[in-house]
Amino acid sequence: MELSAEDRKHLAEFKDQGEILRVRTEAVAKRAQNGLVVYGPPGIGKTATVRKALERLRCNFQYRDGCCTARGLYETLDLYPSSVIVLDDLHSLLHDRAAMQILLAALGGEIGQIRSITYTKHSSDPSGDCVEFIGGIIVISNLGIPDTPLGAALLSRVCCFDFSPTVDELAAVLRDYANGGYSCGAGVMNPTECRLVVDFLLEQVCALKQAAGVDIRIDFRTVHQAYGDYLLRVGRKGIQWQKMVLNYLRSAPRPKATQATRKKGRVELERLQLLKAISMNDQLPKNERLSLAELTKPFGMSKSKAYYLRGDTV
Repeated sequence: MELSAEDRKHLAEFKDQGEILRVRTEAVAKRAQNGLVVYGPPGIGKTATVRKALERLRCNFQYRDGCCTARGLYETLDLYPSSVIVLDDLHSLLHDRAAMQILLAALGGEIGQIRSITYTKHSSDPSGDCVEFIGGIIVISNLGIPDTPLGAALLSRVCCFDFSPTVDELAAVLRDYANGGYSCGAGVMNPTECRLVVDFLLEQVCALKQAAGVDIRIDFRTVHQAYGDYLLRVGRKGIQWQKMVLNYLRSAPRPKATQATRKKGRVELERLQLLKAISMNDQLPKNERLSLAELTKPFGMSKSKAYYLRGDTV
């Protein structure tokens, strides 16, 4: 089924973003950059684009997802010192001070040159273990890098790419994707059936937003779920596939922002944010640390209030 002129325009814009991501990935693979951070909504093809680019280049890369500790990261760099390391959705690493220090060491220094990474444990040899790393690191995340001094230091060492297609671009991509048909363990769908499901999804998302103010962003994962509902229920008695899809859309979890409404709660939240920023700042080398005034500026907090929240007696 042909796409409209408007869809073709949006599809071209999406493909341009994908091409930029492929070139950014190639830069790390060919040591033109030490690292890359890719972030954006889930289910839009960030990981697939990066992996296909590395495979096309026949690049020696190591892919890690799930759970990884700071020590696990260090050992991965030790085992594959000249490889491209892809860290996918390892959000815990980005909030681990030790892991962030390892990433900073691995991504610092001259582009394409050897970077020394030292890991010293308590009560061990003061010289610690050391890795001579010459590879690259690609971080893929649904969330941005934490807004902390260590996060800022990391971003200063790598190229960042925000892969966040617009609603119109994503709709065009999904219609184009439907034209390729679909198959899974439950059966096979031809392009006409796929387009029927995708168009129904897009119509229902628009209707839910207009009728109830429910803003749902669909992606490839949503489409695959809907395809599964179609294959299981099409042509059968009882619940139809359309009701299954609509139920899925209505039941999809939508995180809600939480705010401290009471003054006591707001003050405690500010205190925790400040203490976390101070802790991160203390981990930096002395010549890179921010003053208390610089550290609290993003919070819009006076110096006297910062002293109070920190618990100083003067």
